[in-house]
Amino acid sequence: VAGFDDIAIAALVVPPLTTCRVPRHNIGVEATKSLLTQINGEPCNGCEIVLPVELVVRASAP
Repeated sequence: VAGFDDIAIAALVVPPLTTCRVPRHNIGVEATKSLLTQINGEPCNGCEIVLPVELVVRASAP
C-alpha cells in the first residue's frame, strides 16, 4: 500500500505508509510562473512541467 504527497499522518498510521514525496513549494513556483506567462499573453509552450519526486519507503511496502 502506498500514498502520495507524504502528508504528516503517513508516518503515524500503523503500519507507516510508504509514500511519494513531492516538492510542493516547487510546484507552486512553477504554477505561478506558468500562470504569469499566460496572463502576460505569452504562449504556454506545452505547459508540461516535470519535477523530481522522492519515494519514501516505510513499513506498508517492504
